[in-house]
Amino acid sequence: MKGRLRIAEPSDVSELHAIRTAAADALTDLHGTGFWSTVTSERTMKGYTAKGTLYAYEYDGQLLGTLGLVDKPGFVRKGWFRDPDASAGYVIHMAVSPEHQKLGHGRRCMECVER
Repeated sequence: MKGRLRIAEPSDVSELHAIRTAAADALTDLHGTGFWSTVTSERTMKGYTAKGTLYAYEYDGQLLGTLGLVDKPGFVRKGWFRDPDASAGYVIHMAVSPEHQKLGHGRRCMECVER
């Protein structure tokens, strides 16, 4: 079975939060503290599910990753885009569980986003 990206449900949030936390901890262990070290709260992630912008990546029925797909967030400089006022999808908070990294799951997530 190929991996698939689907809109996350509130019942997924605890597991997706654990994936993000594990990925953040692994990156912090590897590179030290940085922007990658911060994890949004479960409450915030539940808010993303209410907006339909939190996604779960599944492979063989197992949750392995997560990401948010939003319109340009406020922290993005409009000048980074050819048409600063046009709508544009923006990937935020992407994470793949550390034990499943380097197996192509992150790439598959992005391929799903592109589709």
